[in-house]
Amino acid sequence: MDLFSFEELDVQESHKKIHETPLREQIKDLEHHPIPNRALINYDNYQDFIGISMVKNTIVMQATRGCPYTCAYCHKIWPKSHVRRPAEHIFNEMKMYYDLGYRRFAFVDDIFNLDKENSSRFFQMILDNNMKVHIFFPNGMRGDILTKEYIDLMVKAGVVELPLALETATPRLQKLIGKNLNIDRLKENLEYISTTYPHVILELFTIHGIPTETEEEAYNTYNFINSIKWLHFPYINILRLYPGTELANIAMEHGITLEQIEEATCLAFHEIPDTIPFSKGFTRAYQSKLLYGYILNKERLQKVIPLQRRIMTEDEMVQKYNSYFPFEVNNFDFILETAGLTREDLNDEEFVDDSWGYVEHPHEKMSHLFTVPEPEENALRVLFLDLSQFFTDKNNNKLYDLVETPLGHMYLLTYLYEKLGGAVEGKILKSRIDFNSYEAMKEEIEKYQPDVIGIRTLTYHKEFFQESVRYIRKMGYDKIIIAGGPYATSSYEELMQENEVDIVSRGEGEVTTYELMKAIIDNDKKLPDKEVLSQIKGIVYRED
Repeated sequence: MDLFSFEELDVQESHKKIHETPLREQIKDLEHHPIPNRALINYDNYQDFIGISMVKNTIVMQATRGCPYTCAYCHKIWPKSHVRRPAEHIFNEMKMYYDLGYRRFAFVDDIFNLDKENSSRFFQMILDNNMKVHIFFPNGMRGDILTKEYIDLMVKAGVVELPLALETATPRLQKLIGKNLNIDRLKENLEYISTTYPHVILELFTIHGIPTETEEEAYNTYNFINSIKWLHFPYINILRLYPGTELANIAMEHGITLEQIEEATCLAFHEIPDTIPFSKGFTRAYQSKLLYGYILNKERLQKVIPLQRRIMTEDEMVQKYNSYFPFEVNNFDFILETAGLTREDLNDEEFVDDSWGYVEHPHEKMSHLFTVPEPEENALRVLFLDLSQFFTDKNNNKLYDLVETPLGHMYLLTYLYEKLGGAVEGKILKSRIDFNSYEAMKEEIEKYQPDVIGIRTLTYHKEFFQESVRYIRKMGYDKIIIAGGPYATSSYEELMQENEVDIVSRGEGEVTTYELMKAIIDNDKKLPDKEVLSQIKGIVYRED
């Protein structure tokens, strides 16, 4: 229960001028950039949850940064170039955790395969070292540039999950969204994977509700999905438009209002916004047709579930389907009953053993790999809050409720320690995991007494972020609050309309965060003046 009503808060709009410094240059040398210190969080607390990779006990890694594509639905907030870590650098990090007992690795990149020579070398190193791993690419790869030889190498090295993005099967809309996929080539690769490697959990991302999309064009995409035997998890992602994007502008040219676009950004994934060019009845019928005609197809489930059991434990499969289906899934038998199956209808394939990749006391083992500098007597105390997970009682049945480690904050704090040593003392906490209510968050803040609070969140969680920041101020915290992440970067003007946040960090955060913390230390732990702030690239602040 909240301690106060947010409607009763005395929130005053800021009338101070907002100053935006030039964006910071992209970090190019990832080979010499520090890998994240994973002892900075307690991995023990994450062992019961699946993340975006659909399984537990996974090391999530980043191999590339930036994106060279200019898709019309993206914010355009990240550098438009592709910077990748060398294969040897990625492999050495993986090997470090492999030696601890980890066997599951997920890469958050969706451009991993753009540099085929480098990524092929990485897969070959796994084979040369006889490492038995399961590799996941939950955010996908570009499917129309895959080759059969590359697919063979990936699967041989241990890739077990491969989502590919179609978005739309209509060439006109491919051009409109700026993706320009070779649809025929993508289909060839999907068919090759589904027939040659049916055990690979093959997923397909599609978009529904592109501005000017017709019902016929929507069913082109449905027919594309229906032609593949069998996709493990096809997705209909109802398009969320974001202000300032090309597609948002196109939608407004066709009668959609900015207010409708803004109201839709926080809807759950299964909720239908007013911004799509169809009636809600048509979209529900479209979703139902895919659900009952393809996803719950008895022949398909009888084929894919035994194969998924090679990759997931029973509990993992229940969590995955619970995040996937538009209804609650409590146990494996319910999945079967929904499709009219029993365990006897499946073959003798067993679930993967619960011990596969399980690491006992991971935090203790991580602590042997990494060191943290001893804080100096007057060290700057920095608390990083990851607010990308709703509290249990605030989830309100929103779907796709998966738990991921705060990788971004680990990168930030690791970099601060490398540059500032014991001059800073940091802590990372994640909502739902480390605190599961506003009262618990208050206790953590009062116990740690931070000089600076840095908060990361996503646009999808912006209302939760706003409530949380107001709560922090209402409880009496009057020191520095910095916000970062995709929401802050793309919507900094909206975020700075109120007085709760002092500074927004835009884009890549490591160097910007370091320069901010150094300036705060030099100013006796107080917010620096505008002359100092104006020299720090990639931030937004208020002038007096």
